[in-house]
Amino acid sequence: MCQDFSALIPRSMLLTMSGKLRNFNIQGDSNSMKRFIIALFVVGLMSSMALAAEDGAAIYKAKCAMCHGPDGAGKSGPALKGQSAAAVTAVLNNGGKKAPHTKGMAALTADQIKAVSDYVATLK
Repeated sequence: MCQDFSALIPRSMLLTMSGKLRNFNIQGDSNSMKRFIIALFVVGLMSSMALAAEDGAAIYKAKCAMCHGPDGAGKSGPALKGQSAAAVTAVLNNGGKKAPHTKGMAALTADQIKAVSDYVATLK
């Protein structure tokens, strides 16, 4: 069932291809691959840092802004402008005096709570 396709390829092309394969420089490609992997790692690291910086604002807009307002001025919930990051972190971790925050926000991770708290502290 195995067919030999070498009869279909001209002999001169086979010789040219085999000569190129013998002259293939593995060391040069290894250095290029190392550079590519390092560059890919650096770009990935930088993009993850940028996403982490934006996380607080994105989470706030998705989960908090509907009650506390997009700028923290308050709507149906109290105003958050002027609150310290520590105060916001305490309410998100332990809960506050009024619903719906009488319990901590279990839907948020500790990193997300820190990001939201840091973002709220920037609202002036």
